Amino acid sequence: MLGASLRHRGEELLRRIENLDDAAAKGSTAGIPLLHPWANRLDGATYRAADRDLTLDLASPLLHLDAKRLPIHGVPWSQLTWDITSLDSRHVTARLDWSRDELLAVFPFPHALEMNATLRPDGLTIETTLVAGST
Repeated sequence: MLGASLRHRGEELLRRIENLDDAAAKGSTAGIPLLHPWANRLDGATYRAADRDLTLDLASPLLHLDAKRLPIHGVPWSQLTWDITSLDSRHVTARLDWSRDELLAVFPFPHALEMNATLRPDGLTIETTLVAGST
């Protein structure tokens, strides 16, 4: 899920990338990205979570690396497959199942993310729910 454009009274409010295919290929962040399963930078290829040690394969296309080759911003938006569960002109709900082997190699905890975006006259609401152990 990526909020690629947000306009108010004709003015673009996001740092918009015109060519999303190029941005996806480069792993660029754009618009309103979901940074998951971590939003900041890890200090190396190894991290510990829930009493488990994990070593990441820095050659994985599922990792976004900074200039120092440190994992940053989780898995790029272009590598995550969302299923749209509800859609109309002012609302979208989607689900991401974190159960594929390659995703579990990055973050070994099965879960599902549910994202709900609703546009109203007074603003945009984005709600994200993580359901642990769910696939």
